[in-house]
Amino acid sequence: MGGRQPSPLTPGQSRSCASGSLPARPSVTLGGDGELFVTDDSNGEPIGSIPAGTAWTVVIDTPGIRLVKPDGSRGEPRGGISAVNVTESRFAMANGRRYRGRLNVLRDRAGLTLMNRVPVESYLAGVIGGELGPRRADERQAMLAQAVVSRTFALKNRGRWEPQGFDAWADVRDQVYTGIAGETAEVWAPSGLPAGRCSVMTAI
Repeated sequence: MGGRQPSPLTPGQSRSCASGSLPARPSVTLGGDGELFVTDDSNGEPIGSIPAGTAWTVVIDTPGIRLVKPDGSRGEPRGGISAVNVTESRFAMANGRRYRGRLNVLRDRAGLTLMNRVPVESYLAGVIGGELGPRRADERQAMLAQAVVSRTFALKNRGRWEPQGFDAWADVRDQVYTGIAGETAEVWAPSGLPAGRCSVMTAI
């Protein structure tokens, strides 16, 4: 990637979009290429830090969830957890895929739902490629047009999945969003993305 790139969010920042992940997962593996700070999603209570390159697993523990460390030790039961990478220029990972912003794991009736809360520009960076498909370097205007369409869609529909706790599905029910994997150098080039002042929470 090249050009203008925002840093991952740090604890306390809340401007984001929440994209819901595919629900009904039996477990979620969390880690990062930097240190991951984990808190209780309901009250912000610190739970611990996941060292860079280490993975902890979130498992169902009726009626809530638990974090399981590599040595098998299990944390206290929680209703949900929130995790954010606190190492500069590094990212949180869920099930091996990298994301900007904050990750949330919640218990639902079918299993676990994984969500990613990110600034709208970061959300668009992970959406444009999936929605537009591969493009040549001379097709920049098509990318810019898709950025405007995707941003308008995200903002117009923000909150329509509020009962589930997020703004958008990360698949064709809304817009295909794959986090860092969906980004290209072109979307982060100067003037590549329209500016946004809100955030989105997407189910991933």
